[in-house]
Amino acid sequence: MAPRLPPRGFFTKSRFVPNSTNIGRTRIDEIRGWNVSRQVIFSCYVSSHSGRHQRVDECSHCLALGPPASSILLGTVRTGRMRLLVLSDLHANLTALEASLDAAKGSWERVVCLGDVVGYGPDPNEVTTRIRELGAATIRGNHDKAVADLMSTEDFNPVAKMAVNWTRSQLSNENLDWLAALPQGPLEAEGVVLVHGAFQDEDEYVFTPTQALEGLLDSSLPVTFYGHTHHQGGFAYQDSQLEVLQLHPRNNEIRSVLRVEAEKRYLLNPGSVGQPRDSDPRAGFAIADLEHQVVEFWRVPYEIGKVQERMRKARLPEPLVHRLSLGR
Repeated sequence: MAPRLPPRGFFTKSRFVPNSTNIGRTRIDEIRGWNVSRQVIFSCYVSSHSGRHQRVDECSHCLALGPPASSILLGTVRTGRMRLLVLSDLHANLTALEASLDAAKGSWERVVCLGDVVGYGPDPNEVTTRIRELGAATIRGNHDKAVADLMSTEDFNPVAKMAVNWTRSQLSNENLDWLAALPQGPLEAEGVVLVHGAFQDEDEYVFTPTQALEGLLDSSLPVTFYGHTHHQGGFAYQDSQLEVLQLHPRNNEIRSVLRVEAEKRYLLNPGSVGQPRDSDPRAGFAIADLEHQVVEFWRVPYEIGKVQERMRKARLPEPLVHRLSLGR
């Protein structure tokens, strides 16, 4: 393939206009921190010479002459420098999800989700629809797989198995199909890597440094987010030294801040939105601003009683209802 060249022109919102003096302020290949050759993919709409859609780096005319003035290049730019809202283990708890979104309003630009959208909670359709509406880059969790009949529930405890069967009976065909089509982690998205459980096994729990080491060494990017444990926290690695990070906000605080160091690799758990298990019943999530080397870990109170009422009305197992109050 011919060598990839930076496009000639200007970028404004989602439209790239070559050689324009009227539209745009900044050349796309002059924006600080953007690697045009690796991260920007454009489609070439040049009916005058190609008659079809092509990537600009595969169009011999564009490579030789640059895009003609009449052409328009449209594309998606993913820089990895957006403020990311990182959600995990929502477990069909709409009240906790909405409280999290309200608390984080205005603090994020893109959403990623580490799986277990459903399971345990009373709102599987509502939560699935909400995540779809947010356009979240989402990977599957073990409960998503079980509900979609992609894995056996043989290893699930009786309470979890009952919740899976109930959830499957409630989901619309559209939402069930969406869950079944979720990709498996690890997945690169928005400049980070997403996994549900362990890096090499999406169903394995990561609690200890030994369990974390593989993901820290094998991940393709410096920052990896994982879920599954419902415990907010993480690990850092540098020069053969592995550090356990205590990132949980205190009971009288809503967030704690991690300063990301360029020399370190990170494996970070944002906590569970819908069913925390680290002795704090508040909904947990994270906001990552890697441009400014900051990841915030949030805890937000929500009306647990209302969720428990819906769970009892749906006749979900009482242990699942009770544990929301305890946060474990």
